[in-house]
Amino acid sequence: MFKKFASAPRVRHLIYASLLLLAACGGSDAPGPDANLTDKQLLGKTLYFDSNLSDPKGMSCGSCHVPELGHSGTNGGSNGVSLGHLGVETSRNSISTGYAGLVPPFSFLRTGTAPNTRIVARGGFRWDGGGKATLADQSVAALKKATLQNMSDEAALLARITASSYSGLFQSVYGAAALSEQANVLARVGESLAAFQVSPQGQPFTSKFDAVIQGKASYTEPEARGLALFTGKAKCSGCHAFNKDSSNPADSMFGDNEYRAIGVPRNKALAANADPAFFDLGICGPDRPKPVIPAEFAAETSIETFCGKFRTVSLRNVAKRPTYMHNGVFRSLEEVVMFYTTRSTNPQRWYGPAGVWDDVPAQYLANRSSGGVFAGKLGDPDLLTALEVNDLVAFMGALSDGYVAAR
Repeated sequence: MFKKFASAPRVRHLIYASLLLLAACGGSDAPGPDANLTDKQLLGKTLYFDSNLSDPKGMSCGSCHVPELGHSGTNGGSNGVSLGHLGVETSRNSISTGYAGLVPPFSFLRTGTAPNTRIVARGGFRWDGGGKATLADQSVAALKKATLQNMSDEAALLARITASSYSGLFQSVYGAAALSEQANVLARVGESLAAFQVSPQGQPFTSKFDAVIQGKASYTEPEARGLALFTGKAKCSGCHAFNKDSSNPADSMFGDNEYRAIGVPRNKALAANADPAFFDLGICGPDRPKPVIPAEFAAETSIETFCGKFRTVSLRNVAKRPTYMHNGVFRSLEEVVMFYTTRSTNPQRWYGPAGVWDDVPAQYLANRSSGGVFAGKLGDPDLLTALEVNDLVAFMGALSDGYVAAR
């Protein structure tokens, strides 16, 4: 349709019409067009939902990262994690891409005040901190990964963009010669995907929480009680911090991006876990090479103390996600809260009769987080009552984007 280079306004009009037609015909996963996107962001959105950009065709970024599901999803998987290329089960839950533009690069750093400093790992776009340093490069890496979209052939990728209904938009953004510049296609696709992910759709800040801190809404009684629990008795804000004194939503991401081993139970439904010798050790692999502690910290820690640790992600849109934790073992937010509430007081509920963390080798059991929310001991009363669990879940529901204040 767009073989001849057209003006940006003309291209935008035509791409809107084409996307609607494709959606009606089942040729695209993309929702309807939105006027609040720049041309580059619109291109990124179109690429994000184009299921023709996989080999074979049929899988897009949006297959596993669905906005309506908190930018996560299982792509039809029934065991808590996503199905990837050709329906092959992956070993991890699809991490949310919402607000990914605000996640810092992976690094080790010293935090705290002397003499109570500690070395922590922070940042990175994946559960384990692996992958690329920029959002654009990470987006391309997922596109190329054999178990995901399997589209590493630059010539094939450019050919599919050239044959697409949005080829003119691609030219509008990158120039009339863009469809003949094969060497640049991956970088441009990554740049566009990143632009969409930092757009008002990737980072909308439209939750009820955002409305409340801007004086546009008020919490219900359960939500207000849940907020009090979140910052108090439940100790959630120790890891999922927010700025209670700021009216700027960007100051409250509800996740510090640090790495912790909280002792999530083994997901026995996963194919990878059928092998009792297989363990997902997060930072220590197997989905990434085990990193090296920077020389300046080597005398204070070792990489072994990070094995079994995963990134503490943002709770924005957490109530929309279909499964939870890096291995997708939990299917509801209530179940997640109950885990935090009872892990220390009733470990048999989660790990079986032995009550021992079952998803790391024995040598890494000492890495499991303790204190804070996990300060209780076997036989102590559970941290929260059933009513308090419901209130906490109600507050976390107020972190979901798309809230519309009553008039």
